[in-house]
Amino acid sequence: METPIDATAEVVLQVNPGDWADLPVGTAALGHGEGGTVALTYVGLTKLRLGCDGGAEGDWARFDAPAPLPEGPVLIEDTMAGQYEPQTVLPGTTALGRSWSLGALGSFAVTTPEPNVARATITPTPGGVVTQDFRKAIMEGYDGTAAFNLADPSEIFVPTPLVALRAADGTGRVIASWASFEGVHYDVYALGAESIREGETYVYWCAF
Repeated sequence: METPIDATAEVVLQVNPGDWADLPVGTAALGHGEGGTVALTYVGLTKLRLGCDGGAEGDWARFDAPAPLPEGPVLIEDTMAGQYEPQTVLPGTTALGRSWSLGALGSFAVTTPEPNVARATITPTPGGVVTQDFRKAIMEGYDGTAAFNLADPSEIFVPTPLVALRAADGTGRVIASWASFEGVHYDVYALGAESIREGETYVYWCAF
């Protein structure tokens, strides 16, 4: 099975040049994604391009898996000990927006406190409530001043939780995705003594 951009690997990870040069091929790891937890094997580096008009070439680490994986983000652990237990992410219903259950980690909700603001809220978490606001951007052919329509599944700039992982000490991580004009963004929320939005990665395809 292949990823959309690599013919031999199940999982690809964009890396900085030289960072993975010393990692032996065959190194074992764990991958946590929408399909659960799977064993991964590092199969080396490659050069790949993303985007339109040729795109930019970068270094990517490649991992093989024993079976096909659902398309989507995968959190890679560099240990086989297994720090995290996947939680089931289930959509719920709310009169105010969108909501999902994150199992033992609580819930993820998106509401519109203002017409042009989509607010993601994770609660309860070990470190308290986490919120992040998303605002529409301006682009030719798109009305960035219009109110968010959370009933429209194709609405951009609205996050959806995909993966929820809980550690034995009650801390965890949540991976959410949202679409922009040019690609797909993945936000990682770290839930612990101080729950925060830990980082973001961005897969550039092409502007629409």
